[in-house]
Amino acid sequence: MRMGKKAILITLAIVLSPITLGLIRWVHSPSQEEVRFQNGEVTLAGTLYVPSGTGPHPAVIFIHGSGDDGRETYRYFADILARRGIAVLIYDKRGVGASTGSWKASPFSVLADDALAGVKFLKGHTAIDARHIGAWGGSEGAIIAPWAASRSADVAFVVMQAATGVTFAQQNLYQNERQLRAVTNSEADVAQGLNIVNLQQHYARTGTRWQAYAEARQAVREKAWASALGSLLSPDNWWWTWYRTKMDYDPIPMLEKVRVPVLAVWGENDVLVPVTESRAAIEAAFTRSGNRNVTCRVYADADHSIQTESWLHVRRPEPGYLDLLSEWIQKQTTTPK
Repeated sequence: MRMGKKAILITLAIVLSPITLGLIRWVHSPSQEEVRFQNGEVTLAGTLYVPSGTGPHPAVIFIHGSGDDGRETYRYFADILARRGIAVLIYDKRGVGASTGSWKASPFSVLADDALAGVKFLKGHTAIDARHIGAWGGSEGAIIAPWAASRSADVAFVVMQAATGVTFAQQNLYQNERQLRAVTNSEADVAQGLNIVNLQQHYARTGTRWQAYAEARQAVREKAWASALGSLLSPDNWWWTWYRTKMDYDPIPMLEKVRVPVLAVWGENDVLVPVTESRAAIEAAFTRSGNRNVTCRVYADADHSIQTESWLHVRRPEPGYLDLLSEWIQKQTTTPK
């Protein structure tokens, strides 16, 4: 198989990492199948990584974060897990790449249905062990993956990367505060910026007081920190509807319905999710529900994507996370004899 430049760089990164040198004993590359599966009228296009050797294999479907996220984001993980005996289905989010539909107008429930359509596809594949199919989700996907598990017994385990334990509105305030504090040391500036965020959220939630929000944004347009709040969108921009459907969603009641094994991981330096608060809320939810098969891990110096900076000053996935991810999935999918 001819390797492109990206594949060569990934291979070099694996070899250069002392913690992942053990990967060299998996010398057979996984096969890749271009696949299609349906959720109603929407066609989802993806790639299935199948490990070498005799199946059937356990499998995991990777579920996207927010925005126009496609399968390319997850090829690195798919290759590593497949080399360790775990099949991986990665796909283009609806409205991205070769998939039809639109993610901009789709609530969490619809995106969860997309993921469950992928699980159904995996169940019918001859190379896959239908008893051991799990869902991995990152960021927004870390809400959708357990949602899918709470709705279907076909999801055998869940991996949540950078999951929020608070509403998206609360997360957005945290994110904006971190961004403001990165560019200004003034508490007055931070307070003024967060007041603008609150006005933004009020308009998103109710569709009222647009003028107050727009005037507050215009009043600080010359401030050095104003760019930390992003651009001023028109009142009819699609983003408002997208955000309105998600901003007050509380993930905790849904998490209390999840009965399968869960691995939840965060990066200590995450500037998008309040890690300490989210971990505490999520652990408390599983304690109340009685789900005891839950593993939580926070990686020092890692970011929202569980990446750290290497000695080459390049950000790459935390090697310890890659090892934990594959070993944990292998543990959940090994049937005692």
